[in-house]
Amino acid sequence: KCQVVISDGITLGHPCCGIFQCMEPLQKSQHHFCKSHNHLHDVCAVNACEHLVVEGGQTCGLLAHQTMEALSIAKGKSAFTL
Repeated sequence: KCQVVISDGITLGHPCCGIFQCMEPLQKSQHHFCKSHNHLHDVCAVNACEHLVVEGGQTCGLLAHQTMEALSIAKGKSAFTL
């Protein structure tokens, strides 16, 4: 069996479910969760937080979580400085 994966030079390995040690394959390589865990797509990205995300974001409405998301996005931009 041979699988081809295109990498951006940063990510290594094969696309897998966002749940630790889940071996179920993703339906599409762009997905973050397998079919069994797809319901977690609408849950806050912060570990141990089970609130639903706000529209257009990946975190819930808690101010601390919104700040974490904003900092994460800012770090991905070239003008970010510490």
